[in-house]
Amino acid sequence: MKASRRQQLRTNELAQNLTQLVEFLKANTGSVLAGAAAVVVLVALGIYWYSANVSRKQQGWTQYYATQMSRTPEERLAALQQLASDYKDPVLASMALLSLGDGSLQQAKAPMRGPEDRQRLASQAIGAFNEIINNYPEQTLAVAGARFKLAGLAEDGHDWQEARRQYQAIISDKRFERLPQRQEAVEAEKRLEDLSQNVVFAPATTTGPTSRKVATPPTAKAVSIKPTSKPSKTASRPAK
Repeated sequence: MKASRRQQLRTNELAQNLTQLVEFLKANTGSVLAGAAAVVVLVALGIYWYSANVSRKQQGWTQYYATQMSRTPEERLAALQQLASDYKDPVLASMALLSLGDGSLQQAKAPMRGPEDRQRLASQAIGAFNEIINNYPEQTLAVAGARFKLAGLAEDGHDWQEARRQYQAIISDKRFERLPQRQEAVEAEKRLEDLSQNVVFAPATTTGPTSRKVATPPTAKAVSIKPTSKPSKTASRPAK
């Protein structure tokens, strides 16, 4: 009996709530419709923004792969640089910068390049690699690639300290603990240590007989000019 009474009270309460909701909707139909319209507009804007963002990202990747078809290396490098500037998607921008750095280094080693051109391209590569490290640190693979390239440049210049610093940055980064890049950096640092220890600088030239023997190449006698003991007739003849 009590349970039936409680059920009846709940039913009456629900009926009263529904009646109140109907009365509210009748009195505030305009406001309700306006709120619903606002929600619809927000949802539509969200869908449009997402669609536009996806479309722009796809456009960026299309342009990235299109750079492979550039007519000249200079056009490809300029397109990659523009791509990294126009698109702020971290993955796309970091990959464009990595390709820009790699391409610049390849062109810097090309035989037809002059000294100034090589220096410009090398500086452009270093700038691209550092931009990845500074602006896109969360892009793990791109950061590793950039640090390996910077370490290689440092090794080419016999800057062992800078090369070791780049390898250590990879080794100490916990994100690389289970990635092959960490082991590669460990092996590179070990090779670098062996290389730096094996560099032997030539001793300074002294006046002792041993140093003269080491410093004189085997063909020195063939190209050396010995002073004559007697002056030649042409040299001793007075000028008229």
